[in-house]
Amino acid sequence: MYDHWVKGALEKRVAKGKMTRPEMDQAAGRILGTADYQDPAPCDLVIEAAVEKMELKIDIFKDFSGGVPSPWAL
Repeated sequence: MYDHWVKGALEKRVAKGKMTRPEMDQAAGRILGTADYQDPAPCDLVIEAAVEKMELKIDIFKDFSGGVPSPWAL
């Protein structure tokens, strides 16, 4: 998923001349993907990107409670 949604989008920007390869590498190096709800604990921002099923999203947010420094980080 990371390669398709993150790296692929950044590579398109490089191809269009909107970003240099070093800028792409720097941006890609700051973005991490995980399925482990404990990994985001030290993060400043967490982006939830589950499919649009409300029950799944509610479960994810319940599992995240206490796992990030601030409820505003989700």
